Amino acid sequence: MRTVPAPQTLRAIAEEAARTVAPDLLAVFRAPMTISTKRDAHDVVTLHDRAAEEAITTVLTAAVPGSVVLGEEGGTTGDTGTTGSTADPVVRWIVDPIDG
Repeated sequence: MRTVPAPQTLRAIAEEAARTVAPDLLAVFRAPMTISTKRDAHDVVTLHDRAAEEAITTVLTAAVPGSVVLGEEGGTTGDTGTTGSTADPVVRWIVDPIDG
C-alpha cells in the first residue's frame, strides 16, 4: 500500500517545486517573448509555461513517488499505478505554474 505524506510535507514539496522555477520565471518577467496559442487567442502559452511545468513535475514526482501530475500544458504525467490508470495515485497534483 502506498503511503500519503502528511499535508505539511506536501505543502513543503509544493513550495520547493515553486521555488525551483522562480529564478527562471523572474528573469523573464515582463520581457518580450514569443507566444503561441492552444485553442484560441485567449489561451496563450510560452516556452516558459512549458519549461516551468516540466521542472515542477520533476520535483513533485521525485519527492512523492507514485504521484500523478495534471498540468495545463503537458496533460497527465507520472506514475499510472499498477492498473495502468491514474485512478489511484498516491497524490494527484494540479499544475498551472504561471497563471494558475
